[in-house]
Amino acid sequence: MNLSALLNSCKVLDVKNGTLLLGFSSEILRSKADTPEQMEIVRKAIAGALGAELTVKCVVSNAKQQVPSDVKADGMVAAALRKGGEIVDIQE
Repeated sequence: MNLSALLNSCKVLDVKNGTLLLGFSSEILRSKADTPEQMEIVRKAIAGALGAELTVKCVVSNAKQQVPSDVKADGMVAAALRKGGEIVDIQE
């Protein structure tokens, strides 16, 4: 499977402390993407496009959406989103 297809199948989960967190829907997809060669290509592409040196971490996640910036990244809502949950209502 080529890298562009793998990256099309993942979701950006977070960018924090210089690390880009990519979520894949299965361990097979994650393991195919998470090789030193593939990650080096991704890091170089990010550096070339954004001028930023980021570490890339691949995880298995069923997240349907990104964790909003106003949601605590290590909180219960973020954990639910990473497991495939969805925000349907916000009460203030």
